[in-house]
Amino acid sequence: EVKGIAYNQLVNVIKKSEEMTKTNALMGHALRVKTNHFSGRGFTFDIKPAGSKGNVAPRFQKMIDDTENQRVIFSTTAMKNLNRILWNTGNLFALWNEKEKEFTLLSVDGSLDGDFIAYDDNPSRIKYYKRSYSIQNDLDANGKPKRVEEWIPVLEHKEKVGAKLPKTIKVGGQDDQKVSQDSVIIDLRVNKDEDDAWGVPDCFSAIPWAWASAEYIKDGSKLLKAYAAIAYQIKTKTEAGKKAAGAAIATGKIGGSAVTGVDTEISQVNKASAVDLYTGRPIQAMFASAVDLSVTSVTNDTGKGGAYGSEQVLTTPELMAALSRQEELGGFYARCFRAMGVAG
Repeated sequence: EVKGIAYNQLVNVIKKSEEMTKTNALMGHALRVKTNHFSGRGFTFDIKPAGSKGNVAPRFQKMIDDTENQRVIFSTTAMKNLNRILWNTGNLFALWNEKEKEFTLLSVDGSLDGDFIAYDDNPSRIKYYKRSYSIQNDLDANGKPKRVEEWIPVLEHKEKVGAKLPKTIKVGGQDDQKVSQDSVIIDLRVNKDEDDAWGVPDCFSAIPWAWASAEYIKDGSKLLKAYAAIAYQIKTKTEAGKKAAGAAIATGKIGGSAVTGVDTEISQVNKASAVDLYTGRPIQAMFASAVDLSVTSVTNDTGKGGAYGSEQVLTTPELMAALSRQEELGGFYARCFRAMGVAG
């Protein structure tokens, strides 16, 4: 038993966050702003193996420069994608295949189906994750693609057991299940408490406020449109005046003049304070707080009386959040290099 968010709850949250990041203006913009904060100027890897004054050995540089590894892990585009994964899922899993010398990203709600084996005395410290996938060109007796299921050790667990890594394990009284001998998983689970099994998406607490802000703007815009459809009101004191006014409006003439009697009055509808969309700014402030950004950064708007030049400066909380994410991903990359055999 583990505390924290359950796997099925996490999958539902991921589905919602991925959808809203694509369709909600606040969610999409906030992700891009945070990504640009921590990697907008690019990055370099300073790798010096222990006891060496030079850079990484050519064989390791070849692995780094590999087209697939660049696409998945080592390019600027890959760095942005890793941050997007943490934003939407809170759980980053990279599989290193020692035989193929290749990295693969595993999705928490896809090829990893939520099964894992943890240490008995520490449920949040994972030994193995279960990976499953289908071989499309290899069919079983029923004509369906064969299903492959295997347990992948986490990097630190394989380092600990070394040559004692079992080839198969029993789980829940089932038959022996295969343990991969050529692969390890480097995992990064963010925003979790010590005993939690799964990380939590960066945007998790911001989702309801992003939805609320969008609804507020949409509803306010509809109300503005409704008010705009009524430009003048006609007041009459008699029944005959009402009928005459109704007949005059039905003609649909625009920009003409009106002649009324003593019983009829035409006046412009006062819309000065009908709808003020800025009253929804506290909702946007709640969203901004949830993602460690300022309201100006999130909305590109300073609000009434603000000065964009002064407010566009990176605030201390935003800077600290960017540096914190740099440290987290720095540790993740250090483990990736360790899996490749680069010491230092």
